[in-house]
Amino acid sequence: MKRKTRKDGRVEMKITIGRDINGKPIRKTFYGKTEKECKAKIKAYWQGEYKPTYSDITLAEWADKWLEIKKGKVKESTYESTYKNAVEVHIKPYFKNARLRDIKPIDIEKFFRAKAHMSASMLSKMRITLRAMFESAIDNELIGRNPVKSVKPVSKQNKVEKRAYTMEEARQLIEFCKTHPDGLHAIMLLKTGLRIGEMLALQWSDIDFKNMTITVSKAVTRLASGREISSAKTEASNDTIPFDDELKELLLPRRGVGWVFPDKGTYFDYTVWLQRVYNKLMRDYKAWCEENNKPCRILTPHELRHTYGSLIYNATRDIYITSKLMRHSNISTTSKVYVHEDMDTKRDAVLTTFSPKTDDILTTKQRHE
Repeated sequence: MKRKTRKDGRVEMKITIGRDINGKPIRKTFYGKTEKECKAKIKAYWQGEYKPTYSDITLAEWADKWLEIKKGKVKESTYESTYKNAVEVHIKPYFKNARLRDIKPIDIEKFFRAKAHMSASMLSKMRITLRAMFESAIDNELIGRNPVKSVKPVSKQNKVEKRAYTMEEARQLIEFCKTHPDGLHAIMLLKTGLRIGEMLALQWSDIDFKNMTITVSKAVTRLASGREISSAKTEASNDTIPFDDELKELLLPRRGVGWVFPDKGTYFDYTVWLQRVYNKLMRDYKAWCEENNKPCRILTPHELRHTYGSLIYNATRDIYITSKLMRHSNISTTSKVYVHEDMDTKRDAVLTTFSPKTDDILTTKQRHE
């Protein structure tokens, strides 16, 4: 019998009620204001008399209560973009006045089928929210089981492949940006892989010109109520990254105090920056390409970050260092994005490994030349 006191002051006790086919213990949890109350419930359970008094509360009512509790426990940006958005825009309108205890796994399946046109990322946020809501309801003895546990939503939305500049395209954009008053914004994204919010929150005190490094610890976050400076996206995001001599020479003449990219004495709002700075820069770049008869592709700000990661990985083939420079929370995220199943690369690996005359082998690229 395991006992612990929860953060809400209640006592939690677990007992083993059997074992599954693999011999793993099956446990049941009881809650009470005191240990004595928990033991009474356990005794009643063994005697076949324990019946939790499940509530008639609706999902919408519980969602509101749950959001109140969640609000102070996570960053405001996470609260709004993940939990509140999922609840107010999707979950409550769908389930309406359904009681928590009446919702079964099949109802959750139907909900996600109705939302299958949405992105995998959005479906994941909704599942995280629903599962946490039901787990909290179980903890508070409002229901007896979590109908979300075994449900895995599937998105039918076509994946939008991330685009990236080649090295030649990136160099062309950089050379143009050196002549444009706002060009340093795009160069910074291309040469550091910063997220847009991280770049907008960048201050001169974050840049170490002697060691040629940038300390990333904060970001501009969009909120329903406006904007704020918050901590970096994840623990891995909070890091120090290097930059090269070319970027140093571009930054030094602008060196000052406060924000690196200020907007009227403060930091930029993302939407304002996108419309006033980035979109105008890309329109000017397109016009410049047309005037000079040069090829031109216009990428989004996030695709400039993706370009940084692609160029690093293509140059090094080192997924670990790419992951560290991109500041991903885990290396599997990097692998999904940058390690592609390229048939030429796989063919070259097989030929190089198994041919008896490896010195005479031409790579796929050489054979095509």
